[in-house]
This record gives sequence, structure tokens and C-alpha cells, in this order.
Amino acid sequence: MTVSKPSPRRVRAIDPQMRPLRWTGKAHSREGRLFIALRRELVEHVGGKPNAAQRAMIDRIAMLQTHLARMDERMFRDGGELSDHASRQYLAWANATSRMIQALGLDAKPKPAKTLAEHLAEKAAQAAAQAARDDEVAE
Repeated sequence: MTVSKPSPRRVRAIDPQMRPLRWTGKAHSREGRLFIALRRELVEHVGGKPNAAQRAMIDRIAMLQTHLARMDERMFRDGGELSDHASRQYLAWANATSRMIQALGLDAKPKPAKTLAEHLAEKAAQAAAQAARDDEVAE
């Protein structure tokens, strides 16, 4: 008796290393724009350079918030009624979002300090702008 080997096509289809999972929504849709905006805000919240764990958490939070916004819209459109199942799902997603936001950190991280070169360039630009204004006044 010989054991048949799965076809390579089937193995490739279920191997997570072959093709990363990605959000498949359209970026130009309302949900897509909301997802991208939420993700951008959360990245800014953690200081602009999230590590791998923070990136994963940010993507999950943004996706859950997008789902919750869709359910909010449906609830308001249908007169505030959700089925029992949808209500439990909504509460579970809201609680998961709350826990992830707490794990991510409620306080925003400060932006990284400017380097000396950036600070000097900013001062030089301000001095040049002031000199230009002084020349306009003198004329």
C-alpha cells in the first residue's frame, strides 16, 4: 500500500508562507478609507515607527473598528435593532478592540526628537524668512 502525496498545488494553497494574508477590501471604498485612516492615526499614536507586534495590533484594531462602524451604520439604518447574534458579536468586537487599545497604550508616544541638523536647518530657514520680511519692509 502506498500513501499518496498531496499535490504541490494543494500544499501551496494552504501554506501561509507562500502568500501573505492581506486585507482585500478596496482602498477607494468608504470602508477602505476608514481602515487606512484608522491605521495611520494609530501608527502616529505609537510614535510613527511601530514594531512588528504593534503593527499587527494596529491592523487588528483598524479592522475591528471598520467592522464596528459597518454594524453601527446598519443599526442606525434599521432603526437601532440588531439580532441577538449580531449584538453579541458587536460586544465581543468592541471588548476586543478595547483590550487591544489598552495593550497598545492609551497615552500617545512623543514624536522622536529632532536631530541637531534638522534643528539648525529649521533655524536657518526661519532666519532667512525673517531677513526676507525685513528687506520687504525696508523697501
